[in-house]
Amino acid sequence: DPDHVWVCNRDNDSVSLIDVSTQTVVAEIPVGVRPRSLSISADGNTVLVANQRGSVPLDTNFVHNGFNAGQSRGSVSVIDANTLSVTQTIDGVGVEPYGVSYAPNGAYFAVSGFRSGTMRFYNASTLAMVAEHAYPRSLNFISPGMTRNDVDEDMDGQPDLWDPRGFTIKADSQTIYVTHHKSPYVSVLNVTLDVNGVPTGVSLGAKINTDTYAPHPTQNPIPVQVLKSQGDPRFLEDIALSPD
Repeated sequence: DPDHVWVCNRDNDSVSLIDVSTQTVVAEIPVGVRPRSLSISADGNTVLVANQRGSVPLDTNFVHNGFNAGQSRGSVSVIDANTLSVTQTIDGVGVEPYGVSYAPNGAYFAVSGFRSGTMRFYNASTLAMVAEHAYPRSLNFISPGMTRNDVDEDMDGQPDLWDPRGFTIKADSQTIYVTHHKSPYVSVLNVTLDVNGVPTGVSLGAKINTDTYAPHPTQNPIPVQVLKSQGDPRFLEDIALSPD
């Protein structure tokens, strides 16, 4: 519906529906703590919202007051766009989820777990998790079969593919491009689908290095003090594919 826009209100823990023609807020719907991003189903009936803090209040941290065992460290709210209400909250989507998106085929959606280093995949109909890809997040614990070069190819002392953030899914729903927080790399995930278009497995297909500049002779990554046109690409976030 081109007359309506959905917006995440991070500080209000809510999502607003705006009527563009009248420039008014139609509804403000409470969701989880710190909603970060959302995705709308192709039929327009369902809106998914990634809640970065889940049910953990902003003033709660592990050092000072710990976490309640019942608190979710990340969730996805499922909104019925017709009744403008949350029908379900999905926990366990990863720690501090950052991005959420329906696949073009409509059969599944994916969630990037910023702090857990995960991409988790859910059946769009049943809302059940069907697959997961975990990125290597530590140089101190390298998985069997992998080398340090696999985890830190540019030798900057940090994993190439930790902290996944934004992502975009190719039209065939079988390829996903993912950005990573303090990294110049974009990862490419290959998704295996069943006959219904639901993921059965996920694997890393490639890493795209966006750092086209020569490394600093003594410091890598370069500590950027002033905004310049050169320096290590860092804090990658949004990513999109052309419609064709």
